[in-house]
Amino acid sequence: MQRYVWLCFLCLSCAPTLQGVVSDADVLEKLSYNNEKIQSFRGMGKAYFSLKEGKGSLELIVVAKKPGDLRIETGNFFGVPLSVITTRENKMQYYDIPYEKFYEGKLDARFLRAILPLNLNQKDLLGLLFFSQKTYEKMKASPKYRLEFIGIQKREKDRFYYPRELRLTNTHTEEFIHMGWEEFDLNPKALKPDLFRVQKPAYATRIEIEGASTANPFFKGDPSAN
Repeated sequence: MQRYVWLCFLCLSCAPTLQGVVSDADVLEKLSYNNEKIQSFRGMGKAYFSLKEGKGSLELIVVAKKPGDLRIETGNFFGVPLSVITTRENKMQYYDIPYEKFYEGKLDARFLRAILPLNLNQKDLLGLLFFSQKTYEKMKASPKYRLEFIGIQKREKDRFYYPRELRLTNTHTEEFIHMGWEEFDLNPKALKPDLFRVQKPAYATRIEIEGASTANPFFKGDPSAN
C-alpha cells in the first residue's frame, strides 16, 4: 500500500508534456480578440512545479478580480489544505497551514515576490490569470521568461478565448510552473469582497508582514509526504 501511494505521488509530481503549444501568432490573435476584457476569473485545477525549493504538484482554487483582488488556495492530492493567499486593495494575507503561520499586513511587493514562484509580482500573476496581452508581451520581451499556452478555446458560454494550460519557465535555470484548469468561469458575477479575506484561526500564529524576514514559498511540497 505504501508503495502504491509513493508511485501515485511520483506520477502526480510529473508535469504534463508540452504538446500542442499554441504559436505566438495564434496567441496574439486570440488576445487581440479578447481586448483585455476579462475582468474576473474563478477556476479549479492543478499546478505542477519544478523550482529550487522543490518539485511537486498542487490542487488549486483561484478567484481573481481586477484591479487587484486575488485568492489562491492550494491543497494536496487528498484534498488537505496547504496554504491560502489573498490580496485586496493595499492588504494581503498568507496562511501557511501546515506550520500554522498567518502572515498579515500591508501589501508588500518584496514579501510577495519572495513567496510566489519564479519571483513573480502581483501584477504579472494577475495578468496570467486574466490572459492579458500586456502581460504576454512583457513576458515575451523578457530574456528571463518563456511563456507557453496550450488549448486556447472559446467555449459556447464564454465571450472570450482562454487557455486550458500555461507554462512559465525561467530560461536561465529551467525552473517552471505549469497550471491547468479543470473548471473555470470568465467574468463570474457577484465576487464579494469577503472572498478576498481569510479569518485567522485561533490556533495560528499571527505574523506582521512588514516585520517578517522569511516565509515558506507558496508553491511547496506537502510536508506530510516527507
